[in-house]
Amino acid sequence: MLARQVTRLGLHRYQGCRNTLILEQVSRSMSKYDPPEEEIQKPKPQLKQWRREWDDGSYRLQTKFKVWDRTGKVEGPTMEKVVALTQPWDLSADGIKKWWNQKKIEAEKEDQKFIKQRHEILGSNLATGHFLVFRGAKVKFLGQPGWTERDEKGNYNLPTSYVPDFVVEAIDINGMNLYYEGLDNMRFLNELKWLSLKGCKTIDDWCLDKMSSYYPNLEYLDISDCEKVTERGLEALYRIHSLKKLIVTNHHVSPAFELTCMMLEDCSSQLKVDMRLPAEKDSVPAEAQT
Repeated sequence: MLARQVTRLGLHRYQGCRNTLILEQVSRSMSKYDPPEEEIQKPKPQLKQWRREWDDGSYRLQTKFKVWDRTGKVEGPTMEKVVALTQPWDLSADGIKKWWNQKKIEAEKEDQKFIKQRHEILGSNLATGHFLVFRGAKVKFLGQPGWTERDEKGNYNLPTSYVPDFVVEAIDINGMNLYYEGLDNMRFLNELKWLSLKGCKTIDDWCLDKMSSYYPNLEYLDISDCEKVTERGLEALYRIHSLKKLIVTNHHVSPAFELTCMMLEDCSSQLKVDMRLPAEKDSVPAEAQT
């Protein structure tokens, strides 16, 4: 009996020593992947000049080239790319032009993705101002008489650090192609009362659904000449209880579109909807037809 207990005790001690040796070897092998202690304790450098990072065009150029990058980390192909690989290549002039236009759209969407650091440095209002004015839109701040926009050379005057007095009151998209991804850069604008997206070809029903939860105090909204807006997108605007003026265009001359506008007016007694018909194309002169 005593011999068996001694044997078992020796076996347990052997297994314990073996496990300890294995753990020590694993810890030594993993230690080379750990950063040095000096690097862990070293404080992270803070961004001092915001415009150097984004407004000089280097960041925008980087995001455009990212669409063409095939050397970085690949998260996985999208469904569109998988379907495209199964289709025969169209090397005609129209096919190449269509491919090129699609790449330009992808670059614009990549350029408009939300940058958290920009909002942390500037605050929501100034970050929105930089995002829009840099791309051609116009912004009006509360208490300032005129609009802020870039000049012919692309320059504009806005603070590069947080200033609480700059509060966005009105936005005019002014022909800018604003995508669904870009709306995340226009959040937390609690004092925004006037918004014009007139003629923006990239605004669709999904964009209206997102905007309906972003601007609680919006009073004026112009989405006329937005060809992708249908009655399904208008239905989401009932969430904006402060809306007083809505300008839309019934591009498809749809009775459902007109009915939705009437229902929005019934939901809010202060809302007036100005529904317009699409502008007719100029007729071709008789001389040009001959």
